[in-house]
Amino acid sequence: MGITASFRGEGKIMEIGMKKMIGALGMLAAMGAAPLSAQDAAETCSLLNGAAIVNDDGEYLGRISPPSDRESIFNEYGEYGNPYRSDSIWNEYGKNGSEYRQGSAFNPYTRNPPIIVKQGQAIGYLSVNKSLPSSVHPALVGIVCYDVTPPR
Repeated sequence: MGITASFRGEGKIMEIGMKKMIGALGMLAAMGAAPLSAQDAAETCSLLNGAAIVNDDGEYLGRISPPSDRESIFNEYGEYGNPYRSDSIWNEYGKNGSEYRQGSAFNPYTRNPPIIVKQGQAIGYLSVNKSLPSSVHPALVGIVCYDVTPPR
């Protein structure tokens, strides 16, 4: 499934913006391999901030935002960031956090991880799968964008 399959926009403006967002995700994903300027990191984090996370079943999994946000995947006391909630991406035994479930963000071989959606457009994937284009590691987003160390 391409990242625009369920969230196809209309018009060139959305297309250009989406390419920019996907490029920024690529910059963030490459951070582990090469140095990234503070400006590039800030731009990427700005693009991701407020984005919703949706699994392959269409279930809302929270959003990429500071840990103070009650819907943030980085709020360990909130509904979506709590590693003990069965549907949290941080629950390694749950359907969205298991390294064995095909649709999980933590399955290194998945082809259909949770989708990152901003302003109604799919902009990438939240996944540890390094070979999946336009994907970004969930923990890397927390560390780089919000200076938090996620539970895993």
